[in-house]
Amino acid sequence: SRSELGDALQSFAKDAVPESWLRALGGTVSDAPSAPSAGQGRMPLGRWLRTMGARCELLQRWLRDGAPVSFWLDGLFAPVSLIAAVRQDVCRTRASEGWALDELATVGEVLALEREQLK
Repeated sequence: SRSELGDALQSFAKDAVPESWLRALGGTVSDAPSAPSAGQGRMPLGRWLRTMGARCELLQRWLRDGAPVSFWLDGLFAPVSLIAAVRQDVCRTRASEGWALDELATVGEVLALEREQLK
């Protein structure tokens, strides 16, 4: 709409992400830090665009090459949902061994590596 265009132009002039873009991604500037709009809504526009491009590349690689061996959690739109899905999949796969979701522990390791080093 005309008002969204005006709002977007004003946001560009302030080097900010337009609120309509954030809403289109399912959020607002005040959402949780892991949401695609939250911390990034407060980022300068150029950095937000680069990050969004990297997120798209991550998903395209995942579709093309299959699930990665490591994840850029902040690059996912809903990292908590991914962790829940992985837990459920592990329990389904190991059901014959008696694995129960409520007894499963999630362990992660933060690596001090750049994305390019994980190939």
